[in-house]
Amino acid sequence: NVKRCTLDLDNEDNQVLLYNVLNGDADALLNDMVDQTITMVGAYMDKHPAPVIDEGTGEVIGTTSKYRIIIFDNEGKTYATGSYGIYNALTMIFDIFGEPTDKHPIKVKVSKKATSNGHSTLTLVRVK
Repeated sequence: NVKRCTLDLDNEDNQVLLYNVLNGDADALLNDMVDQTITMVGAYMDKHPAPVIDEGTGEVIGTTSKYRIIIFDNEGKTYATGSYGIYNALTMIFDIFGEPTDKHPIKVKVSKKATSNGHSTLTLVRVK
């Protein structure tokens, strides 16, 4: 299990906010925000193993990773996704630009890009 949270969890308001969002109370799905800009002031990422089940037999045939990501914006809104593309984009953003906070907001534009297998994935484009 890999968890990363940029919110100050010593602050009880942030604890309550994170708990409620993780409990299914996000304001919007990130997938509904394509082509829109978000000023991030916080993020939560959770990567955890999940079973792969054979649909024919119901048998567990392996494991994969599942993702839960919450983005917090400067207006108090929260955006949820389970996108691997967003997990990767946030990891790169944190490595290059640092973690988003109230004092260090990071602007991103939600984007969809085509993948090699003909599907699409969500990603974030860094904007000024």
